[in-house]
Amino acid sequence: MRHNIRPSEWAKMGQGEKIILRAFMLQEIEAEHTEKEKIDAMVRDMKKGGN
Repeated sequence: MRHNIRPSEWAKMGQGEKIILRAFMLQEIEAEHTEKEKIDAMVRDMKKGGN
């Protein structure tokens, strides 16, 4: 999920909103990174001849 926040919207947000939104964004990035690592491991296993 992407938040599609415009810079002008970000500038108008309060500090608390920015902190919470940033935490969600970082959590999403970490989840995407973890998923990518799982997929990369599967591809490596497939190249080695594993299932």
